[in-house]
Amino acid sequence: NDQAIQAYEDGVKVAPNDVNLHSDLGYLYAQVGDYSGAIEQNLAVLERRPSDLSTNRNLALLYQRQGDRQTALAYAQKALTLATKDADKTDLQALIAELQGQ
Repeated sequence: NDQAIQAYEDGVKVAPNDVNLHSDLGYLYAQVGDYSGAIEQNLAVLERRPSDLSTNRNLALLYQRQGDRQTALAYAQKALTLATKDADKTDLQALIAELQGQ
């Protein structure tokens, strides 16, 4: 994973507006437990795609893992407003209920 992370970090430096690179790097950071790094990369995606359902959901989950329930809830609620599929809505409603009950 370290080599992959380094390659994506290099890629982001070369192509800072490439949302796919930011998204993939965020995923890799999350896989190794670097939630701050993952959040930073997801926020970079959100700057370029504010209505991206997956990114808003990812941020909700990442902030939840960091113990920031209020921020997680805000992103989960935003994701719910963007969801069009019933399965996504159901999953997000469950996440919101969990965050509100913590």
